[in-house]
Amino acid sequence: MVRQGARRNCVVVALLMVPLIGFAAISVDVAASYAERQQLQNGADAAALAVAQECALDGCPADPEALADAMVLGNVNDGTVDQRPRSASDMSQPGRVAVTATEDQIWVFSAFVTSGSAPS
Repeated sequence: MVRQGARRNCVVVALLMVPLIGFAAISVDVAASYAERQQLQNGADAAALAVAQECALDGCPADPEALADAMVLGNVNDGTVDQRPRSASDMSQPGRVAVTATEDQIWVFSAFVTSGSAPS
């Protein structure tokens, strides 16, 4: 009698492990996405401050996007070399600098759950 109950429990646990591991994979990727977003925000803020400071002290640089790119890349600490964040600066209004930083998100664990293969 006890053995039969243990077998049922093993089957239930085995069946429930698949969605449990799937939800864990998705939650890890979502947490990584939030961390990446915060890093990009920090990089964009640093780039906007650097361009604004450069404009205030020495006049606006000839290529503000190069300065913005360098600051965004220096402040995004995810360690990727092949996947540079892209930034764009907007200085169309006097006294205002806006920097937008973007980067493609790689869903490492969710790719295994949804498609069955790792990302390339």
